[in-house]
Amino acid sequence: MTIEGAIVEAGTVRFKPIVISALTTILGIGSVVTQDEFYAGLGRTVIFGLVFSSVITLLAVPNLFYAVYKRKEHMKNRREKKYETLS
Repeated sequence: MTIEGAIVEAGTVRFKPIVISALTTILGIGSVVTQDEFYAGLGRTVIFGLVFSSVITLLAVPNLFYAVYKRKEHMKNRREKKYETLS
């Protein structure tokens, strides 16, 4: 399996649990935000944090992992090519 395939498979497997857990928490806190003015700021902050962390988890982390993997692979190929020319 290629790295791209592994990232896509992991994303599809983890997408639903991450979204459902964040959504249930957001909906639960949403009732507090709409009913109690005292806790509205805290609720909005928690909701924003959940949305932001979900986006980071689902989009940024796999892309960062892919970029680091490709960079490491590129450096390894460059090093091997350098040693081949010296031999």
